[in-house]
Amino acid sequence: MGLFTAGPALATGTGDSGSSGSRLETITVTATATGVSNMEGASVGDVSHDEIASQPLLRPGAVLENVPGLIVTQHSGEGKANQYFLRAFNLDHGTDLATEVDDVPINMPTHAHGQGYTDLNFLIPELVADLHYKKGPYYADEGDFATAGAVRMGLLNTVPNSATLGFGEDGFRRGLLMGSTALAGGTLLGAGDVYHNDGPFDNPDDYNRINSVLRYHHGSASDFFTLTAMGYHGKWNSTDQVPEHAITEGLINRFGTLAPTDGGESSRYSLSFNRIRRSDEDQVQLSAYVIKYKLDLYSTFTYYLADPVRGDQMLQHDDRTVSGFKGSKAWFTQLWGMDTSNLVGVQARFDDIKDVGLYHTFERQISGADQNAGVMESNGAVYVENTTQWREKLRTVLGLREGVFNFDVTDKLLNPNGSCNIDSDPLGCDSGSKRANIFSPKLGV
Repeated sequence: MGLFTAGPALATGTGDSGSSGSRLETITVTATATGVSNMEGASVGDVSHDEIASQPLLRPGAVLENVPGLIVTQHSGEGKANQYFLRAFNLDHGTDLATEVDDVPINMPTHAHGQGYTDLNFLIPELVADLHYKKGPYYADEGDFATAGAVRMGLLNTVPNSATLGFGEDGFRRGLLMGSTALAGGTLLGAGDVYHNDGPFDNPDDYNRINSVLRYHHGSASDFFTLTAMGYHGKWNSTDQVPEHAITEGLINRFGTLAPTDGGESSRYSLSFNRIRRSDEDQVQLSAYVIKYKLDLYSTFTYYLADPVRGDQMLQHDDRTVSGFKGSKAWFTQLWGMDTSNLVGVQARFDDIKDVGLYHTFERQISGADQNAGVMESNGAVYVENTTQWREKLRTVLGLREGVFNFDVTDKLLNPNGSCNIDSDPLGCDSGSKRANIFSPKLGV
């Protein structure tokens, strides 16, 4: 809790008889952590559902702004992944921030638009149960993308039955239906979210989004499993950044566009399983997931620089299936009378990228291709970590992590049949395989 007190202030006024003053009353401003279950500091902590629900959210990704110092914004249409900033990092669309929802990773490696692309538009904010954040690369259970930090969000298991309708300016419309009921000794939760918004632009965003969640929870708070299915589809136009001279010369106003067919379409469907068993002595956690993801993103970054007649619009296309699992066990003990925990774990992820391509387009119609590849990318890791609470305000985290990455790329444009002979192929050779390991010692005080 922080306490800030405004010191005595003197208000003065001048009249015919001179000056007179009156003392203003003291105003005390108190900052509290109400609703934050475990705010250990700006670098690590937990945020509760009540705290998240108490704040208005302009977009699903704004849930992450509950992390101190994390800024979430947007620069090219609502349907696109947000832009993130943290600890002097421009995280682009999530490159250096590892993000998970219900133990399922959100960052997309080898993505058509940007490495680590983190699109949270599939999330229904009202269903976020809690948020745990860690800043810095100091934790052994965090690997790929966790350079500036990591955020893990959980989902609620029960919600009150409700129907909500929202209407606002600029074509804003939203309908949310959610509820839960007892089923086979557990709880079945269902939710559906329909959303539309045009924004203030001359060329309306016309963003249409449909989200759905079906989640089954069985067990107690300390021993349970969940099975969760999620679906999302979005389609939008985007008014992107424009040249300043186009505004100053009166070609468009500041809400105008030079590329009215820019925009995109995206979908994400997932099925995940989570099993947790906790006791005073240990905790075991297992999870597995599969995701079907697709994105078509139309952008015009250089306008008419390359093609003065038809323009420079391009399509970035991504079509993949992601699967993976995680398992860990923690032991809670005493070391010389001090609380300590030891954690061991294993993780694996497989990205079967059917297509990752870059195409020339005119008004969203393909007119040529720069790149199209199929990629099989996998990564796995084993790790150990010790956390010891030496004093009330002194804790150490010591860990080791060994990770391995495998890449298998097939150029489907230059070498359609997958063959590649670097000596004889006149078109070049962009197919191949690569394996890399990384050993990461971790220390945090």
